Amino acid sequence: MASKLPREGAGVRTSLTESDGLVEPPDDTTTVAPGDMLTDSPHALLW
Repeated sequence: MASKLPREGAGVRTSLTESDGLVEPPDDTTTVAPGDMLTDSPHALLW
């Protein structure tokens, strides 16, 4: 399950270290609803 980062600004780095990975929606995405399928990038695959 994905959720929006709880912080913005300088707190984003802390939020990223506490997450399991990243989700990058397509550029033309304006909304994401529960149940929408998105591609994830688990941290384990990033480094």
